[in-house]
Amino acid sequence: MRAVITKIVNGLFLKCSGQRLPVDHEVRDYVLNPKLREQAQEEILKLQLFKVGDGSVFNYRYAIDVTKSESVWFLMFYNDSVLFVTNTGGRDRVTP
Repeated sequence: MRAVITKIVNGLFLKCSGQRLPVDHEVRDYVLNPKLREQAQEEILKLQLFKVGDGSVFNYRYAIDVTKSESVWFLMFYNDSVLFVTNTGGRDRVTP
């Protein structure tokens, strides 16, 4: 699932920012249907909603810091399931 989410975020980042994500950036975390405080929900709803097609299958909201190539994404599928996704730079994890 991470590979599919990564491809979606990479493609949307390019479409929305006009830049590719640097190769040392990666999708860090994703949460399906996160439980958010009311204040966080209000802030998310302030972000513009982008519909793909008629919006019945896929919509998204996002915030990007292009100076750091970092972003947060709210990917909505079938107006039912939401993925909260973050990407960040500099792979600081040790790979086995």
